[in-house]
Amino acid sequence: FYLAYAYKEIGNIELAVKFYQEVISQNQDYSWAYYNLASIYLEQDNDEQAILYLEKTIKTNPSDIKAIKMLVKLFSKHKKYSAAEKILRQAIHDMPEEADLYYFLAKVYNELKSRINYVKYLKMALKKQLTFSGDIKELEEEIKEAEKR
Repeated sequence: FYLAYAYKEIGNIELAVKFYQEVISQNQDYSWAYYNLASIYLEQDNDEQAILYLEKTIKTNPSDIKAIKMLVKLFSKHKKYSAAEKILRQAIHDMPEEADLYYFLAKVYNELKSRINYVKYLKMALKKQLTFSGDIKELEEEIKEAEKR
C-alpha cells in the first residue's frame, strides 16, 4: 500500500495502480486502496472508474465521509441525483450527527427543485453544526435566501 502511494506521489501512476490492485487482491476489505484508486481515476478524468472504486470504498467502509462526499459530487456532476440521494440517506442513517451529509442532501434537493426538502436539510445541517465543515454564517444566509424563494 505504501509503495503504491509512493509511486503515485512521484507520478508513476501505472505502478501505483498495479500495486493498489495487488493490495486489493490480497485484502478485498482495504478501503484505502479503493479510495486511492478512485483518486487516481478522478485525476485522470475517468469518472466511471472513480465511481466504481468510490462505491467499493463505501461498501467496505460505510463511514468514509470523504469518499461519500466525492461520490455524491460525481453523481451530481452527471445528474444522477437519485443515486446521490440514496447514498446520502444511507449515510445519514449510519451517521446521523454528520452535518455535512445533511448539507449535501440539501444540495441534491435543490438540484431536484424540491425547495421544501432543500430548506429542511439545510436546517438539519445547521442543527448539527458542530460537525459542519463549512462556514456557519454562510449556511445561515443560505437558509434565509432559500426561505425567501
